Amino acid sequence: MRKTLVSFKGCIAVAILAMTVSSGSVASPIPLGAEVLNDKIAVDIARVTLLKEKSGKKFSAEELDDRSAQVKSWLASVGGNVWYKGYLEKFGYPTRVEEMKTSTLIGLKDKTLGNYYIHSPLISTASVTTMNCNGPNFATSVTQKAFCALGNWDSARAFNDSEALVKFRELAKLFLDTQKDGKWEWGFDVPARNQKAPWISGLSQSLGISILLREYQLSADPAYLEAARKALLWMEKPISDGGIAVRKSNGVWYEEYPDANDPSHVLNGHMWALFGIWDFYRVTGDEGAKKMFDEGISIMKYEIDRYDVGYWSVYAQTNRTDMVNGAYQQFIIEQLRVLYAISGVQEFEEIADRWSLSMTKDSMFVQNAAAEFMKANPLKKAPASP
Repeated sequence: MRKTLVSFKGCIAVAILAMTVSSGSVASPIPLGAEVLNDKIAVDIARVTLLKEKSGKKFSAEELDDRSAQVKSWLASVGGNVWYKGYLEKFGYPTRVEEMKTSTLIGLKDKTLGNYYIHSPLISTASVTTMNCNGPNFATSVTQKAFCALGNWDSARAFNDSEALVKFRELAKLFLDTQKDGKWEWGFDVPARNQKAPWISGLSQSLGISILLREYQLSADPAYLEAARKALLWMEKPISDGGIAVRKSNGVWYEEYPDANDPSHVLNGHMWALFGIWDFYRVTGDEGAKKMFDEGISIMKYEIDRYDVGYWSVYAQTNRTDMVNGAYQQFIIEQLRVLYAISGVQEFEEIADRWSLSMTKDSMFVQNAAAEFMKANPLKKAPASP
């Protein structure tokens, strides 16, 4: 899934320029009032900067008091409460139904496939289907068509919506008809990810499998099962052979953007890939698919820390600077909860709980504000001795 890259510095600029931000559109980890950025916040930020500056060594009360005054002044200089509200607009917990995602946590090992693993809140047919089918690049995007299909599937189940079911089946037939030797190819370049058309993605291959298998269970048409099997074969192949798999000593990573020279290991793309593989195992009992899933879980267990900055996540292992925004973080947490429910890997639940806590507490804000303060106020080096 495409991510909106958001830097903390960008939040400052947005907040200062956009002086009016609707506080009702985001969840505030700190109660909004006349003085959101109060003395406690300034002291907390000052403490973090001193710990980083001194590499964890102790500091005096006088140093903390002096630094706190500096931080308070700096916060005012970059926009104060308006800046904080702008920060929440990007990183706060999503409250708009369009941004929120819900995980399916029951029946994940049943042979009969139910709701898709991550879906929009099941409020109404419109809330599920319209949001999934109105993307700006719907006509050319494999994944947007896939999410539209699965959104209609969930809507049909939740509301006994016959029109949504017809739409799902139309799109399932489209995925069957447009598959080329087991692949759904992207017809345009993505230079930022070193992808030149035609290319395939672990995300779209997996989503396609999940769609085909649900239609197979509706129609009993073996063509859908065979197409799903062909799609799975490409997920197992290494990138050098045109597939999306990167094998390491601790398992296999399934790439959203397969690049043999510089694999980015996008976290959410790997998790999406595991969902389609798991669907295939659930429907067929195929041990090869189970092995693929287990190898994907194994590598994720060992490498999940590479996406963790202590209180939040980054998009890919190749970039530990730009963190994902709040809406994106929320659905990553839901993905982790699904994989924990399937695999029982405790690390997935623990990190999901910790990241979730940072969305409702001020720990992330304090850490990021400290980093920005240190960028704006670099240490002055002592003059060299004569």
